[in-house]
Amino acid sequence: MADKPKKEATAANGSRPTLRSVAEITGMAVTTVSRALNDAPDISNKTKTIVREAADKIGYRPERSSKHLRTGKSFNIAFINDHADEHPDFARRMILGITTCLVDTNYELFIKPQLRGANDVDLIRDLVRSQSVDGVIFTHTRPQDDRVKYLLEIDFPFVTHGRTELATQHPYYDLNSYEFTALAAKRLLSKGCQRITQVTPPTSLTSFAHHMHGLSAATRSAGLEPYIFNEPPVTDMDVDALHQLAIKRIRIGDFPDGVICGSELSALAVMDAFQGEGLEIGKDVHFVSRRTSRVLRFVRPRIDTINEDIFKAGETMAQLLLRRFENAPMKELQVLVEPEVDW
Repeated sequence: MADKPKKEATAANGSRPTLRSVAEITGMAVTTVSRALNDAPDISNKTKTIVREAADKIGYRPERSSKHLRTGKSFNIAFINDHADEHPDFARRMILGITTCLVDTNYELFIKPQLRGANDVDLIRDLVRSQSVDGVIFTHTRPQDDRVKYLLEIDFPFVTHGRTELATQHPYYDLNSYEFTALAAKRLLSKGCQRITQVTPPTSLTSFAHHMHGLSAATRSAGLEPYIFNEPPVTDMDVDALHQLAIKRIRIGDFPDGVICGSELSALAVMDAFQGEGLEIGKDVHFVSRRTSRVLRFVRPRIDTINEDIFKAGETMAQLLLRRFENAPMKELQVLVEPEVDW
């Protein structure tokens, strides 16, 4: 999805540039030009440079349809945008990262919405069967993710944001959620918090268990148990329900003094509930939140954050998918990022 020129470049005769246009400029045969542009190993680097510079000069771009017929590839990559997520900036920054990586490649990004209640396996199956994309990037992974199982079974390239618990390895990019929660809990313990809770992602996601194990390990090392706040399970993806739950718990006098939030919106929702009920953040309750944008930098009172660069996540996943197209070893296609604290 790189920016396109406003007006198509033309050859010397005013028509759209073609392979023959490049051949005429360079004095080479059309077949030589074609092979040079496709990086054929028997064409010298000098010839490739001459051909590419000539093609760039007149604005030649290969027809996508002809490239598909020649290579069997669509040169499209799909990003599944899950509309169940309440955090639009998450998807926006991830998409920017992916497109930045693809700027100097032949690939373009195709964004496919995942609507609430729709079957996510059917969505990916339709993409594969239509041959409209060469690879898929998607988020919100589950321990036994059926999308991953399907793509592994048919050996179709993909990368996930998040891990699974499947025995068969697959490409992924993920934040170390266990370490994220453990670091956050230790920070709250250092401030004297005794009732520490985690506003969790949905229980269906792999990251839920990672978060809870990190919280349990940190609190139990201090002789405490995790404080269960959001039951029945209200997750960080439903901020309105989370806000109402926080108000309810505060009013009955059963609330935490340390809160770990997995997203900025969930942090804002719970902070607003506490402040609206007359409690003081930084005194009655302390917060640590995951930060994926600049929003929390402009909130008062300031709270501690642990940063995840979602732009970098998108860029890295696109790089991993391109490497997957080249059949890179699996160990080179799995990235686990350690959290970056910002106290």
